[in-house]
Amino acid sequence: TDLDDRTIQGAETAGMSLEAFTQGYIDEFFKNVGFISYYELVISIYQRFDVLRRFRQSQAFFMKFIELIKQKENECIGLGEFLGYLSEAPQEDLYVTVTHSDSIKILTIHKSKGLEFPVVIIPFLRMEMAPETGGKGTSSYVVEHGEKEVGLLRITKTHRAYSARLQKIYVDAYKKACIDELNNMYVALTRPQKELYIFIPQKSGIAHNKAQCVIPEEISQGGTKTIAEGREKASPHLLIDLPPSTYVDWIEVLKDEVGEISSIRNREKLMQGIVFHCALSCIDNLSIQNKKHLMREAITTIQAKYPYVTDAFHIEDMIDQLISKEELKSFFYVGEASVYREKEVVSRFGDTRRIDRLIVREKEVCVVDYKSTQDNKEEYRLQVAEYCKIIAQMYPGKKIRGYLLYLDALISEEVLWDSSA
Repeated sequence: TDLDDRTIQGAETAGMSLEAFTQGYIDEFFKNVGFISYYELVISIYQRFDVLRRFRQSQAFFMKFIELIKQKENECIGLGEFLGYLSEAPQEDLYVTVTHSDSIKILTIHKSKGLEFPVVIIPFLRMEMAPETGGKGTSSYVVEHGEKEVGLLRITKTHRAYSARLQKIYVDAYKKACIDELNNMYVALTRPQKELYIFIPQKSGIAHNKAQCVIPEEISQGGTKTIAEGREKASPHLLIDLPPSTYVDWIEVLKDEVGEISSIRNREKLMQGIVFHCALSCIDNLSIQNKKHLMREAITTIQAKYPYVTDAFHIEDMIDQLISKEELKSFFYVGEASVYREKEVVSRFGDTRRIDRLIVREKEVCVVDYKSTQDNKEEYRLQVAEYCKIIAQMYPGKKIRGYLLYLDALISEEVLWDSSA
């Protein structure tokens, strides 16, 4: 095929055999297809081949391409569907607009993850804690699960005054909203390499802007409105050639979430681990929720997300054994504690980590990480220790404990970590 001819030509140009060429430059991407999103796949290709630096004049095209992928991720499930879309995409979707002028990079906080810049300006820093309450004028509601039915709760300030139960639901939702806002703010504030400038409005909507409470007063300065003076446009010869954007290698980060490095080479074992994680992510607090209902929800989720998995009910038996084992029940029957599943947190370096299960009690927080096998135990312990250090900063004053749950042997191991490190 034409692709084969171009691959052979590329190998000849690089002065190596076709086998060595494919192993060194192509195989790793084929192995990752289906296990990571095609957005992350393209980012890893950019990083591996240093695309943005090598083809500086085509930066606009490459940035437009990943933006298009991000827009179509929800519509095109999988790489095959996206390639099908590209073959028939309308011209307006593929058109690249380039403004050749003195400019800056403008990104959302989400898209800035993994990037760094010498100087960062955050023009409107706000903290908006908006838990799902179904307030007046909104369409959001809190879903309350019962043993035999599901209902919708619309929680207002008046409702909370007369119901301790609704007040607790609201407080839990508010805490989660606060943590999410703080995580986003942490990402925003850790992007600069040398200088950071933040503009904090006094109000966010009609409410007081809580972001003012995060920035120390001694490094902040109040200002007044002024009218900006116009300036002459820069001459074309004074335009600055902006350096290309760079991305971290997210493939290495994603490997932390699915298990040992050896499992990346074993697609069957990796897929089984992913399915186990998916099933366990449906298990909340069995002290207050119906076990049979959650198990059925887990199987339904597996069958919907992984229709090619034929042993879903075998996995149900394995999960049932895990949560029913006496020495492991404390991870799933947690009383009045709050449970967070697949919880994303941000390290002090701005790296995102995903904790399989986080159990928050009054005086103690437990970090629980699932592993398919007991291989590479030392690597697993270091990973959980890192999670514990991150959580310790989020819950000062509480005891932080870390655990590994091995799915092959149905056993747990407590991870000891140095809180002073």
